[in-house]
Amino acid sequence: MFFKRYDLTYTSHENGFVTVSQIRDYLLPKAKNSRDKAVFMACEIAYKAVVSRLPSADQSMPRGDYVALKAQQNQALCYVKVCIRRTNFFRRTPVVGVNYWETLAIKITSIAAQILAPS
Repeated sequence: MFFKRYDLTYTSHENGFVTVSQIRDYLLPKAKNSRDKAVFMACEIAYKAVVSRLPSADQSMPRGDYVALKAQQNQALCYVKVCIRRTNFFRRTPVVGVNYWETLAIKITSIAAQILAPS
């Protein structure tokens, strides 16, 4: 398996950025009830935090600082979990799928960093 240094962290960052834009530009203006609006607002804040954490993870990769990379990815994952906790999985919104894919991308990067990090 070939591991491209920037692909996974870039994917997580790009997904987070697109998610913030979609929540702000599409989901919030079209939310019909206050419950959905509150969820989307919480997720927008959470994903802004995700986006702000991932550039430093990108910078850790070429330096070979896999311990820092894993820590930064795990911190970003905590913010995604904020959105997951606010989202009702059984009441489908577009955020449910985004949370799944973002979590997956971050976890894969974190596992790769764990493998590459010195013991």
